[in-house]
Amino acid sequence: MRENFKVGDKVYHFFYGWGEIIEDNRNIKMRVQFKDTREGSGKKYLKEYVDIRLVSFTEYTLNGLTQK
Repeated sequence: MRENFKVGDKVYHFFYGWGEIIEDNRNIKMRVQFKDTREGSGKKYLKEYVDIRLVSFTEYTLNGLTQK
């Protein structure tokens, strides 16, 4: 089931943190702009293609997940 993500939405990814959708190709991936927190990278933002199944409108962790 696909969430109703659209360009401009703020989303959370467990690895990159909070970002904003900048491109949605209506497929399995979308392009999200995240703040670059890597030390010494010299970049302000990362623009990554991420799987829509790994982003959420709310913050989450991968600890203690259950099938219930």
